[in-house]
Amino acid sequence: MAEFNYSLAVSKKFANFFSSYTQAFNKVHQRKGTLFMKPFKRKRISDEKYLRKLIHYIHYNPVESGLVEKVQDWKYSSYQALVSVSETKLDRDEVLQIFENKSNFIFCHQTPPSMSGIEV
Repeated sequence: MAEFNYSLAVSKKFANFFSSYTQAFNKVHQRKGTLFMKPFKRKRISDEKYLRKLIHYIHYNPVESGLVEKVQDWKYSSYQALVSVSETKLDRDEVLQIFENKSNFIFCHQTPPSMSGIEV
């Protein structure tokens, strides 16, 4: 029996999702063609330090792109769900623990992330 290839299975699931989303979007907006310029990339997150950098980078990206002035202003981010007390499906405590605590999470997000070691 062949060994299950988890990476291939995940890639196929994402490919199917993006394809379905594109078809639905095109149907609603009466358009044709691709929505995504290049295929997504996968990168193994090998340690907590790298995960912390990625979370910070992702949250800070709208600020770097000039879309908002502060991380908390981007409404499409998980940042607000992580710092608020509102109910969320996110495992808030697990993410905040990566930054030691909520106060440090907020403090870290007040300045741009270090890009060293981050592959985008």
